[in-house]
Amino acid sequence: MKDTRNLTESYQKSKIANNIIAGGVCHDVRFSDPHPIYIERGEGPYIWDIDNNKYIDYGMGNGSLLIGHSNPYVLNSIKSVIKKG
Repeated sequence: MKDTRNLTESYQKSKIANNIIAGGVCHDVRFSDPHPIYIERGEGPYIWDIDNNKYIDYGMGNGSLLIGHSNPYVLNSIKSVIKKG
C-alpha cells in the first residue's frame, strides 16, 4: 500500500534534527522510515503531526495517557488547582 501522507514539514524538521541528534530523535520508538514524524497536538486517542496527518496514538505516552490527550476532566482539574495558587 502506498503511503499517501504529506510529510513535507516533518522532512524539513528531520533535516535540522539530524544535524543535532543521532537519527533526529531522542528515543528509538520515535524513529520511522524514511524520517521521523513530529507530533503537534493530541486529542482523545488521536495525535496529529506537523503536516496535519491524523494517527491513532497506540503508544499513549508509554501508558501515561491512558485517559487520552487533552481530557476535559483532567484539564479542568488542573485549571482549578492552578487558580488556587
